[in-house]
Amino acid sequence: MESRYGKYGGFKLGRLPQQISVHYVVTFIDGPIYPMKYSSRTQLRNCSVRSSCVFITLWDEARKALENVYRRKTLPRPFKV
Repeated sequence: MESRYGKYGGFKLGRLPQQISVHYVVTFIDGPIYPMKYSSRTQLRNCSVRSSCVFITLWDEARKALENVYRRKTLPRPFKV
């Protein structure tokens, strides 16, 4: 993003939309992608049932799949901020 102050100011993309992945935008705004609260390594340490949880591998697989989709997709054209 580039910004300009003043009467004709505003924001514009610093690159062409097709050069910016959805993954970049989502992680820039929200941080790392985790489909569930306890699918992050930090939160997982605080989970009281982690040793018997059958969903940990499922959440990790879901996170990887979502990241792959986001990495393959770019912003649509035209794109307005």
